[in-house]
Amino acid sequence: MEIKHLAIPTVFTGYGKWGDWEWMQKDPDWAHTLFVFNDNEERFDAYVNGLTSGFTPGAGNALARPWRQFNPPKAAGIPTGKNGYGYQVLDETTQEKIDQALTIVGKLLKSFYFDRLVFSSNEDRSTLGISTYKVGEDVRKYIFDRLMQTPEEWQQFIDQRVLKKFRQLTRAIEDAKTNGLPIDSSNSVVQQLRDEMRAILRFRGNQNV
Repeated sequence: MEIKHLAIPTVFTGYGKWGDWEWMQKDPDWAHTLFVFNDNEERFDAYVNGLTSGFTPGAGNALARPWRQFNPPKAAGIPTGKNGYGYQVLDETTQEKIDQALTIVGKLLKSFYFDRLVFSSNEDRSTLGISTYKVGEDVRKYIFDRLMQTPEEWQQFIDQRVLKKFRQLTRAIEDAKTNGLPIDSSNSVVQQLRDEMRAILRFRGNQNV
């Protein structure tokens, strides 16, 4: 299945109409829409690990969090902060967490039929919309630009993820050898990177864009 959708930044202007996600999710016209909400790192990690707290509704557009239990999933979360505070700087650690979430969004777009991707923006639809806490402008713009990607740009993003994971895995193996540690499945760091690498490669191998 191809990634082929229209990315739509939305602004909440009232209940029972466009911009009200709860209303949109129930409207048949938006039946094939993936709602991408502002998550927090704790709830995102819980979702990745299959914990129930990763599916509980939250404030703002995180009301969509339970929708990722639907079949097919109708929502995906992008972390915008942790421990009650928004990400202030797009450093390497923050970008890696965001990119991990974006990879899940890409897989959903590839695996199921979605004709629209909806997310929250500011009023002039130039950056990510934020309502629960302050988030650095570079973080907001990075997420906004990624969610507005074309299918070809999604492919490039995944290719970059593959290269980055390969470098991380190579470095982890070299560090383990230097310190006399195993490099098999008993090394949790190496094994996690192997698993992430395999998952991304499977996704890229089936990408039709």
